[in-house]
Amino acid sequence: MTNKKILLNTISLLMASSPLLANSKQLNFTTKIDSVCGIEITKNTGSIDFDDKTSNNQATFKVKTNSKQGYSKVKFSNISKSENIQNENGLFIINDSTNIDWSNPQTTNIKHNEEQKIIAKINKNSNEIIAGDARVTTTLEIECVDK
Repeated sequence: MTNKKILLNTISLLMASSPLLANSKQLNFTTKIDSVCGIEITKNTGSIDFDDKTSNNQATFKVKTNSKQGYSKVKFSNISKSENIQNENGLFIINDSTNIDWSNPQTTNIKHNEEQKIIAKINKNSNEIIAGDARVTTTLEIECVDK
C-alpha cells in the first residue's frame, strides 16, 4: 500500500509542477463563414397592370445575404416583351415604391430576407394595346455587397 501511496504523491507533485497543467487555460474555436449572396424566387409569375385594369397578381422574390450591410444590389436585365407590347415602355414596381423603368433599368438595394412584391405596369389603358397575350420577362441579377 505504501508503494501505491508514494507513487500517487509523486504523480501529484509532477502534475502540480508541470506547465501543461495550469489552473486555467483558454480554448479557442474558429470557423470561416462563407459569404452567402443569392436570390430566391418565391413566385415567378405575375400579371401586367394597365391604367384601367389591375390584377394585384404579383411575382415575389427574396435576397439572401450575410453581408455586414444586410442587403445586396439587384438589377433587372434581359427585358423581353411580346410583339403586341414591343413598342410600349413600362415599369416593374417593387413593393409599391420602387420603379424600375424597362427602357433604363437601374440597380436597386434589396434587404436580406424581405419579400419583394413586383408588378409589371404599362401606363396606358388595356384597350390601347393590340389584342393577344401581352408578356414581359426579365432576369434578376444580384451584385453582392461586401464593404
